[in-house]
Amino acid sequence: MYPRLFGGREAAAEDALVGDGEASCSFFPTLRAEKICDECGCFLSHRAAVDWGARDLCLPCVHRLREVERSSDYLGRTKLNDRRALFLVTLLAPFSLFTAPIALVLLFRHRGKPEGFVPRSGMVWWLALILAVGCLVAWLVLLVVWISLVKSDFS
Repeated sequence: MYPRLFGGREAAAEDALVGDGEASCSFFPTLRAEKICDECGCFLSHRAAVDWGARDLCLPCVHRLREVERSSDYLGRTKLNDRRALFLVTLLAPFSLFTAPIALVLLFRHRGKPEGFVPRSGMVWWLALILAVGCLVAWLVLLVVWISLVKSDFS
């Protein structure tokens, strides 16, 4: 079931030196090019190649895909803002007068952005939205009732 757990480690491929009439690696000019980057097309040795999924990439392309373009296939971690908003309105419910507006800002600011490499449903987003609006409505009703009671005592 887990071959790397019970089996021996595979030896890394040996880097061969470049010979006459052979292509050299773009990053290590003394090494022979074994692969080609699937993004930019530069020649790579085993030492310079990054195997990401089924693709061979160079490090500048991995950096560009992860940090600049923020492609969801190459993200290492992501911020789940819908879960943060749900935390703000559930576990911090006594402070929801302050946390519910923050949750609404998180929900609406990050609504259309892809949030990670695992497909997720929008159910957490809707639940956080309903709870945040519900908390604000409850606080509004509580304040109106309290103000009306205070006014009736002074009359």
